[in-house]
Amino acid sequence: MSNRTILFGTTAPEAVWYFLREQAVYLADQGWEVHVVTSAGSCFGRLDDYFSSESKVQLHGIAMRRGPSPFRDVKALVEWILLLRQVHPSIVVAGTPKAGLLGVLAAWLTRVPVRVYHLRGLRLQTQRRVLRAASWLAELMTCSAATRILSVSQSLGQELIRLRLAKGSKVEVIGFGSSHGVDTHRFRPPSAEERRLARQSFGIPDQGVAVGFAGRISEDKGFPELLEAFTRLRSHQDNLWLVVAGEPETLDTAKRLEYFAAADDHIRVVRWFDEMNQFYWSLDIFCLPSLREGMPNVNLEAAACGLPVVSTTATGCRDSLVNGVTGLLAEPSDPEKLLVALSRLLNDPSLRSGMGIKGRTWVVHHFDERKVQYSLDIWLRELLPKPWAPGSVR
Repeated sequence: MSNRTILFGTTAPEAVWYFLREQAVYLADQGWEVHVVTSAGSCFGRLDDYFSSESKVQLHGIAMRRGPSPFRDVKALVEWILLLRQVHPSIVVAGTPKAGLLGVLAAWLTRVPVRVYHLRGLRLQTQRRVLRAASWLAELMTCSAATRILSVSQSLGQELIRLRLAKGSKVEVIGFGSSHGVDTHRFRPPSAEERRLARQSFGIPDQGVAVGFAGRISEDKGFPELLEAFTRLRSHQDNLWLVVAGEPETLDTAKRLEYFAAADDHIRVVRWFDEMNQFYWSLDIFCLPSLREGMPNVNLEAAACGLPVVSTTATGCRDSLVNGVTGLLAEPSDPEKLLVALSRLLNDPSLRSGMGIKGRTWVVHHFDERKVQYSLDIWLRELLPKPWAPGSVR
């Protein structure tokens, strides 16, 4: 067994593609034997091709459902156990609620020495009653079976402790946090021509001021509050535009968005796509009024592109900008406070520019993906079980 064998697990292959893919390859380049576990899905084949071409990372498929499914969950747990007995990793790092629970629990049952729960968010924060209680119990089981909990932000780790899911001594944050960092070469301020072409692709005129949103189009992301604030601002600002990148989470959300987009031709809706840097290049302000996050990478990407960011004081969000320096924070679920923050930036181009410049510097300094990858590598090396030598105390 290699002492530097590590196995990562996450529920959906899309999460591996966007958050884990490059980290896994980086660690393999540093001499780790890297395995990745995720569910089959539309992105699984793409991942398999990518990892195969690199010939460094081994991909494994275990079917895992996001929601409760007792029979399938037991089956997946058995598959996890069999895989761990085959791979014999020294470290298991599992994130997202279902893969976190199954992966860490299987690692505990098979006596993997280092079991890391990679905490990327707490869904229970916006759940109610029975679902919240079930999620709390699942999180407690995961945290109890883990030897370390790696939180992607300080406020998320503090919330885990506040909810009595883990002791503070078990929760760690590397540097300033982040799930995987930002490619600051790709996400950068655009040239004048790049900005012109990006705005042209969304039909935004030269004199227009564009506010952007990216993510799941849902109540959790604060999208209803953003629509309300934008509609009120539009009533006295003809040059204001809203550009939305993402997929509606429910049919009701999709219908509501269609209604607003049909009523106002200054609302542009695009699906999530790979060239998100071009999306940011078309904007003047980025806004994520979310009710809960882990560490919203879209806020960091937007800031890396030189945009001021408006977000909320919610968990995770408040870690993703410096209030009054790189952007502005508003209270979650409060369209009035959101409107005030957006108005302040809309009416002051110099403030937008200054915050954008400072935001870019802040992200490059703290969240550049190479720095995040290097820090994770060092952190994992320190967790490796120390080889036993005769005469030492075990």
